[in-house]
Amino acid sequence: MSLSWGPRFEFISILYLIYSHISNASPQVLREVERAVSKKIKIIPVRIDDTYMSPDMEYFISSSHWLDATSPPIEKHMDKIEDAAKGMLEEQKYDPEGEE
Repeated sequence: MSLSWGPRFEFISILYLIYSHISNASPQVLREVERAVSKKIKIIPVRIDDTYMSPDMEYFISSSHWLDATSPPIEKHMDKIEDAAKGMLEEQKYDPEGEE
């Protein structure tokens, strides 16, 4: 039996991208974002620092609405982050293109 360490995209409908200088430089994060885009999974980018976006990352998420959580503490942004996901899930309920 082999184990898969990658994300299981068939089980998710929203991907949070916690965007920082670390995620911006991570090839694994870029692969996960690319897979989410190719599977038409909604992405919620949450910026936690002011890192300039790499061209590759910008290609995949430039059209997404960013949530700014750069001012600490992160906890004060959690309601806004949760509301974004709830809004996307509600949209999917009524999106005829989301139906199979």
